Amino acid sequence: MNRDELRKFAELYALKKAVDALVDSKGGTLYGELRDDMRQLYEDADVKSREVIIEDADGNRTKVGTVSAVTTTAKTRHVLYPLDLASYAMWLATDGLGYFRDFMTQRQRSSRELLDISANALIVDGVVPDGCEVRMETTPTTFRGIKVTGCDLADVVAASGRELPEVMASVLALPGE
Repeated sequence: MNRDELRKFAELYALKKAVDALVDSKGGTLYGELRDDMRQLYEDADVKSREVIIEDADGNRTKVGTVSAVTTTAKTRHVLYPLDLASYAMWLATDGLGYFRDFMTQRQRSSRELLDISANALIVDGVVPDGCEVRMETTPTTFRGIKVTGCDLADVVAASGRELPEVMASVLALPGE
């Protein structure tokens, strides 16, 4: 690699580090602020996406991308709650024995895993173990983060009405300048 290529690499690498510091997904960055704003919009008004719009010096507005909320999926499931442990233990020793054998492996299982045996019985055969009741539990949708689409360099530069060096200089202005 010659000196010019090495200089170009150094400049590009420094530029990459500067940009990464501004859009890092950790808090205290532009990305973190955008994520926090989107979380607030999602939680307060159920807003799932917003457009990224750039306005040029003449007041022309151009959509260059989208910021979308990434969320978990709400889940509803059957959960077994033991109400009478003696009846449940008797079921495990008799009718539940087949489910127990299918489920067990060489390692030790916890009491929560024993309830999973019963849950498997319920799911597979519709059997509710003695001493238990079935309840529906719903895990709500929650905000996990954001996804940014678009915001391609050519589109952003064209929408801003400025040349690339001017756009980069304004974005990467050193602190105190």
